[in-house]
Amino acid sequence: MTRISVSKLKENPSAAIGLAEDYPVAIENRSKVKAYIIGKDLYEKLVSYLEEYADSKVIE
Repeated sequence: MTRISVSKLKENPSAAIGLAEDYPVAIENRSKVKAYIIGKDLYEKLVSYLEEYADSKVIE
């Protein structure tokens, strides 16, 4: 997994977003992961999966 520091994120947020297109990017502060950035397509797939999962639980 790609990791970048908070300072690098501040310097060039567009580059960080570009890195997160296909796979999450870990955002680190003092060598500890504090957050993740995920791309739009991955986010939409995740939301779709969660909605389908929730719907399947309602049906059961």
